[in-house]
Amino acid sequence: MIPYIKPTEDSKTKFVPHQRNTFGMAPGPEWSCPFATTGPGGCWSDGKKKTCYVWKLAQFRKKMRENLENNFNLLSSCKGKRRIEILVHEFRRFQFENGTEGKFYRLHWSGDIFSPDYAEDLMKACGEVPEVTFWNFTRNFDQDVVEKIVKHKPENLVQYLSADAVNVGRALDVYKEHPDVFSMSYMGDSLEPFEKLWDEAGFGDKPIRQCPSNFEHSSVEYMCKKCKTCLKGICVFFKTRK
Repeated sequence: MIPYIKPTEDSKTKFVPHQRNTFGMAPGPEWSCPFATTGPGGCWSDGKKKTCYVWKLAQFRKKMRENLENNFNLLSSCKGKRRIEILVHEFRRFQFENGTEGKFYRLHWSGDIFSPDYAEDLMKACGEVPEVTFWNFTRNFDQDVVEKIVKHKPENLVQYLSADAVNVGRALDVYKEHPDVFSMSYMGDSLEPFEKLWDEAGFGDKPIRQCPSNFEHSSVEYMCKKCKTCLKGICVFFKTRK
């Protein structure tokens, strides 16, 4: 019997009511985010206090925390054929439950690519379900992980590099080397610093879109369905959540 990944219904990510088109893993360096950033502008900590919004939510939502930990423990306890089988089983579950609406799946609403072998297995699993378009963000720019993604990324996956004030230099270096493999995203208090770096890196002719969630008047529900920027691989800016 195949053990189950515990999927999530996310109001922003879902395309139809009650759809579970994403899963997460426990965040943080000791869990699934070995390259979570620390320091001013960091995703995990600003050097003084935690900045990760998922970590904050999990302190008060026991069931959510348990599901995220379960998924990480499951996916980190195996690899290769077995792990690919578990991932594909989840993606097929998504297709079965949603029929013609089972087309778009967000990987890792919480958590990250935690190792090179997981990167390879994830790429291969997505490639086995070509009817679904996946999108994903990673702060893991380790050379071994980058090489696995470059070698194995399927056409039906939009893979973003997730940059912030701490890691943006390395993110841009990887993007410059593999612009046909990766897309770019940036998280921060303001878009202006990244716009300058984006232009200096020679990409000023490529547009940067703002996630609609940056604007307080925007309704979060079905936001990804309405926007679809991340499904197109366009550079996107996310404003830091306070």
